[in-house]
Amino acid sequence: MAIRDNLVLHYGMRQNKNRKSAGYGNFYSEVVQREGLSQRGFIDHVAKHVIGVPRPLVAAVIGQISQCIPELLSQGVSVKIDKLGVFYPTVSSEGVDDPLKYNPAKDIRGVRMRFRPDSTMDDDLTALKFKRLASPELAGVYTEVTTRAPEGGEEIKATQLLSYADWLKTVGV
Repeated sequence: MAIRDNLVLHYGMRQNKNRKSAGYGNFYSEVVQREGLSQRGFIDHVAKHVIGVPRPLVAAVIGQISQCIPELLSQGVSVKIDKLGVFYPTVSSEGVDDPLKYNPAKDIRGVRMRFRPDSTMDDDLTALKFKRLASPELAGVYTEVTTRAPEGGEEIKATQLLSYADWLKTVGV
C-alpha cells in the first residue's frame, strides 16, 4: 500500500541561542514531536492498512523483524526493505599506529545500527518527495518561559510552543 498523499508534518521555529554558532539568533525549523507509538500501537496501525491479514499475524511478523534485523546486522549483513530503506551496522574505534597493538575490547568505542532511507527515484524518502508528501505546516514558535515556584520558590525555566499568532503578539508585531 502506498503512503497517503498530503500528510501534515507540524514544525515549530526555534531560535539558535548558541553565541558561538554562526547561526546565532536565527530561527530554525524543528519537527513538533508527538507521542511515539509502542510496538503494539504500530502493529495496530499496520493491521488497519493490511486488509485480510489478521492482527496476530501482523504482530508475529513485526516481532520477528525486530529480532531478525539486529541478528543479521551483528553478522555484518545489511537489510534493505524496499520503499523504506537500508539498515546497516557500523563500528567506531580508536586508531592505533600498529595493527598488532589493536585490542577490540579496548579500542572499539561502539557498534551501532544505522538506517539510510530509500532513495530510489520512485521511493525517495530523503528529500523533496518526502517534503511534498509530508506537507510541512508551521505549528508555532518555541519560546522560553520563566515561572516561579509557589510561595517564592526557585525560578523554573521551560520551553513551550506558542502559536505563530500568539508569538507575534509577544514580540510586538
